[in-house]
Amino acid sequence: MSGGHFTHRWSLSDIAEELDKCVLTNKIPNEWGTVRDYPDEVLQKFSEVADDLRRLSHQVYLIDYLLSGDIGPETLLKKWSEIE
Repeated sequence: MSGGHFTHRWSLSDIAEELDKCVLTNKIPNEWGTVRDYPDEVLQKFSEVADDLRRLSHQVYLIDYLLSGDIGPETLLKKWSEIE
């Protein structure tokens, strides 16, 4: 399996990781000494979006493999239902 139809699908996962990092480092000063200190409600939204992006990234991955001929429609539908 190679995929390759979409070239930007990995950026969704990268954004999710960056959001996770923002949550984990919320009260830690950055290299310039700035502290974000966002409220927990905001951090919860970051985490929710990160989860959505990971799910969406997996869905785009499946579509990429289908369009590239690496999997068939039946496999896409089976795997899709596993990630919802």
